[in-house]
Amino acid sequence: MNLVKEINFYHQYHKNPINRILHIISAPIIIWSIGIWMSATYIIMPITVPYIMVYYVKLDKQLGLITDIYIAILLLFSKYYYNTTKYACINALEFQLLGWALQLIGHYYFERNRPVFINGVIHTFLMLPFFITTELAFTLGYKRTLHAKALIYNVNI
Repeated sequence: MNLVKEINFYHQYHKNPINRILHIISAPIIIWSIGIWMSATYIIMPITVPYIMVYYVKLDKQLGLITDIYIAILLLFSKYYYNTTKYACINALEFQLLGWALQLIGHYYFERNRPVFINGVIHTFLMLPFFITTELAFTLGYKRTLHAKALIYNVNI
C-alpha cells in the first residue's frame, strides 16, 4: 500500500474544513458504537482488532501506534458501556445513525461530494481511524514531511 497515495485519496474527498471537523467528531462515535456491538459478540473483537492494529503500524509506525491507542481507548469505553448499560446495543444503533448523519451532512452540504465509502465500504471502515489520526497529526504540525509528500502527490495527479 502506498501511504502517500492513500492519504491523498482521502484528502480529495475531504477538503472542506467543516467536513473534516464533522469527521473528527463522528468517526469516534461510529468506532465506539461498533465496539459496543463487538462487545456483545465476544468473538469478533479478539479476532479482528489485533490484525487491524498491526496493519496501521505497518503503514506508519508512529501514526499506527497513535491510532492503535486511540482505538484501544474507544474499545475499552465501548466494553464498559456495554457492561453497564441495559440497552447498550440499541443505543449503539442510535449512535451509529448520529455518526453517519454527521458524515453525510459533511459530504453533501459542505463538501458537495459523495462519501468515499460508496466506492469501497471495507476499505473505508478499515482506514477511517487511521485517516482521523493522520488528519489530527497534520493539523497539529506532526509528520510534516508526509503531509508535504501527500500535497505534492496531489499536484501531480
